[in-house]
Amino acid sequence: MQPSLTAVLDALPVNAALLDHRGAILQANAAWNRFSVENDAPPCIDWRAFNYLEVCRKVEGPDSVWAYKAADALESVLTGRQSSAEFDYPCPAPHKERWFRFVAAVLPFEDAPSGAVVLHIDISDSKAAEKLAVASLEEIVKANEAKSSFLASVSHELRTPLNAILGFTEMMQQRIFGPVGHEKYVSYVDYIATSASLLLSVVNGLLDLARIEAGRHELRSEKLDLRSLVATTVNSLRSIAIARQLELVTIVEDVPEVAVGDGNAIRQILVNLLGNAIKFTPDGGRVACRVTSAGPWVQFNVEDSGPGMTEAEIALAREPFGQVQGMSPKDGNKGSGLGLPISIKLAEMHGGDLTISSRPGVGTAVTVRIPRNG
Repeated sequence: MQPSLTAVLDALPVNAALLDHRGAILQANAAWNRFSVENDAPPCIDWRAFNYLEVCRKVEGPDSVWAYKAADALESVLTGRQSSAEFDYPCPAPHKERWFRFVAAVLPFEDAPSGAVVLHIDISDSKAAEKLAVASLEEIVKANEAKSSFLASVSHELRTPLNAILGFTEMMQQRIFGPVGHEKYVSYVDYIATSASLLLSVVNGLLDLARIEAGRHELRSEKLDLRSLVATTVNSLRSIAIARQLELVTIVEDVPEVAVGDGNAIRQILVNLLGNAIKFTPDGGRVACRVTSAGPWVQFNVEDSGPGMTEAEIALAREPFGQVQGMSPKDGNKGSGLGLPISIKLAEMHGGDLTISSRPGVGTAVTVRIPRNG
């Protein structure tokens, strides 16, 4: 025993009607009838007396634009220009914002020209969820902009007194106006200078991050001598490596004599990555900076023989202020957790990327790719 066509149509949870090749309604389901009554059609109407194309063309008022669009979509299906057509339209109701999706699709007949099946699907809930998601995203964007603005403002306010503290402690360390006095004061001055320097680096990191997130950090496009840039950057950190008895190696292979990018940004990336590698590699270990070409890319690889990280720890390290538990910096300074996230953003601003490969107990390799021609 098979169900009748009427029973099948009435079981559908959407408004459905079957049309012949001229647009005349052959059959409509119960949901279609209820939908029609809700939209001011008389109850118990026999839709088989109507041509749906003509009904749509005769609609007047604010809903006429959607009715005409439905007629055009249906006509394109009935004439064979399209196998199906659909669009979303609003359908106001008291105390509720409703949205429907109009769908028309070819309905082949064995003994007559093809007609069409027309559906009106209630998508109000998904539209409401979509609207809520957009509003939530806008709130998140506003909150993020406010956070970046706040960080930038606070960072500027902190830099001035910190620079003053560093300037005066440096004068005291150098005994410019004579001896400090008690020997303990000398060590206190050193502590103050060290703490102020660390705090200033955090403030500068916050300021850099705020500028980047607010879209106010603009890259310069300039011709770069990569060999010279890498050599000077590595040499600026060599004294720290020597003090820790680390082997600091530079390898430059088959790179173009001139590349295009922002020299300061690339230098900052390398300082951040090399600084992290030196910081976490045990005394007597090895840190290498390798520069190579790979198609349209220039690759910077910083490898170390440090403690390494798990995948979860890598994900944490990529986040602002991410501090991996159990990784103790060998210089005692854990840092702010901003260097790697800033490097990621600077690489992406160049149109490149930053990837991390690491194994616990083996070491970490960080690869930065940037387009060789900017």
